[in-house]
Amino acid sequence: MNASRIPSASRLVPLVLLTACLPAAADPPVGFIWHYPFVDVGTDLVADSGVAMMMARAPWAVIEPEEGRFEFDALERQLSVAREGGFVLALILECNPFCAPPWLRERVAEAGEITRGTGGHPSGIPSTRSPVFLDAQERLLLALAEFLARADPQHTIAWYVPGIEWWFPPEYRYAEAEVAEFRQWLTTRYGSPEALAAAWGTEPTELSLVQPPFIDGVDLWNADGMERRAYVLSRPFAGSGLVAAARDWHRYWSELAASEVDALARRTARVDPSRPRVSFLTLTWAHLAEWDYAQWSAVDPALTARTANHVDIIGMQLPVAGGDTQRITGGLDLARKYGKPLWVLDLLDFADGVKAGPMTMERATHAAVQHGASGLVYCCWNGAEDFNFHPDWPLDEIRGMITSGQRALELVDGLRPAPRAAIVDPFLPATPGVGPATRASAPNRVDSFIGWYRLLEYGSHTVDVVTLDEVADGGLDAERYDWVLLPDCAAIGRQALEGLRRYAEEDGTLISGGRFAVSDDAGRHTPPTARSIGGMVSLPDYGRRAAPRTWRRGDAGDTPPMTMWDPPSIGVVEQALRRLERALANAGLEPPLSVIGAPPEVRGVRLEGPSGPAAYLVNHGDQSAQGGKLILREGPARSYEAYADLIPVSVSWRRRGGAIEFDLPAFRTSFILRPTP
Repeated sequence: MNASRIPSASRLVPLVLLTACLPAAADPPVGFIWHYPFVDVGTDLVADSGVAMMMARAPWAVIEPEEGRFEFDALERQLSVAREGGFVLALILECNPFCAPPWLRERVAEAGEITRGTGGHPSGIPSTRSPVFLDAQERLLLALAEFLARADPQHTIAWYVPGIEWWFPPEYRYAEAEVAEFRQWLTTRYGSPEALAAAWGTEPTELSLVQPPFIDGVDLWNADGMERRAYVLSRPFAGSGLVAAARDWHRYWSELAASEVDALARRTARVDPSRPRVSFLTLTWAHLAEWDYAQWSAVDPALTARTANHVDIIGMQLPVAGGDTQRITGGLDLARKYGKPLWVLDLLDFADGVKAGPMTMERATHAAVQHGASGLVYCCWNGAEDFNFHPDWPLDEIRGMITSGQRALELVDGLRPAPRAAIVDPFLPATPGVGPATRASAPNRVDSFIGWYRLLEYGSHTVDVVTLDEVADGGLDAERYDWVLLPDCAAIGRQALEGLRRYAEEDGTLISGGRFAVSDDAGRHTPPTARSIGGMVSLPDYGRRAAPRTWRRGDAGDTPPMTMWDPPSIGVVEQALRRLERALANAGLEPPLSVIGAPPEVRGVRLEGPSGPAAYLVNHGDQSAQGGKLILREGPARSYEAYADLIPVSVSWRRRGGAIEFDLPAFRTSFILRPTP
């Protein structure tokens, strides 16, 4: 929880092979969320779907219905079906605080270790720091490990997933233990009451007496527009620096959330180090378009990927919404830079459910693999309204989806996206205005970020997504990124501004596509001289033009309403990309991958492997892609293999200077070009 101990984002871990932590029994890992035996529908058909793995549930209340009495009947049934069907399991250990069984909640409440909301009311959820809860959790993990040592020596359970979906909403945040820890965090951050008072606009007070801002999340799921941030101040704030206080409170909880994900993985590894550990980071998709949801959950996938040292595989909830795969690709682009294998969980269209159909899911599958996923877990086999692949889809369609995912992962084994550019995600937490009825506003525009990101995808510019916190902590390196795009960034913290300045001084190319550094992240005005960065290129905010209208839709299932947006006009796409590519050419930069003459719905990603560069193209259009050329620059290999819709094809190619030009064949959904080993 000490911010000073977070490793610099610039010291990235080395890239690892996609299969580094994956058991050979599930290579590649493609399957479903599985509610068996709690939902027993189509169980005899699971193996016929061709899955290599299923993600099964181990609810605490089922395993330990009474304190000290452990029952593993459900787990034995899961193991039996998996062995008979020839697939392995990733076991979700449902032992987060909000999974505590009723008897444990009573014990925690008696000990006064329940979390509380802004009004001081108990939530019924144990505090993350509750000794009673942590002792019970440890006993559960030990009992489970002892059972599996006897019942599963062959590791049919190939992975642990320590913790079901994670979130830390405002109604859980005000327990005494967490508030006390926040005060310690402030001591590390500011060092003295005077420094804290200057930042928060308050009178100097002993840090042990400081109160956090009391911010409630209200009706977030019902918000129907991008500007309606339903956060309210439920108690008056004593100072003039509410923005700074809210920023500190959110950063503290983001760090606590990441540390909790890691802590449960660490406890799991201590009782059984033989099985790799996969995270289940929920609402990770919200960092791309639903910033209010991201603020509500406090789950930062980049921070977790960066600091969760006991998590072997970063599993993230990354859905489609109305056929749009941007949350999947953007979420992977956000977490990928730390080199760990990435799984896409709850792979489904959250807006349309399974009614989205096979073509939507085929594009989603390819987009996930294209951007670096090494595991695919669809939601779900059966057990969630609108989200049941069985029986809503015929078995042959299910089998086709699973087979496509497995084949795509096989073809890119050993290859990874290799971006030479980045886009900054300018997310900052929204802050309530004065008074309980005032809705909050965020200083940076999410529609600018959405639009710019999708424009980069249209232009086949492979990028990493880098948060402002990562920029502040040294996450931009000119040796890693030739250029960095800044969407609307009206508010930038002073450390992040210095990170951008250092990047530019190292000869990195900064391109601003919106407002820039009007204020810092505490709401204080930034003078023009302080925000000036030499050599920065300024473009109009084409991002907002590319996302001109946004709304929210929640037609399917019980998921939060998703942000929807209209497709940009071809004119906006062409104009924005022309201006961007002119700026890059003026800086002497050529894209390492270009797609020329193909339909605009074709999006390409450059991959790299031991034998040289590769390319992965996904067609998001309704018609087959016909014609066009693919240009690969840097480090050409001696020979290539090509696959159109996963089927080997021959392509003609020619060398042109330091690049290779390939003639694209017709393909419906995917084209993969890889160097011959």
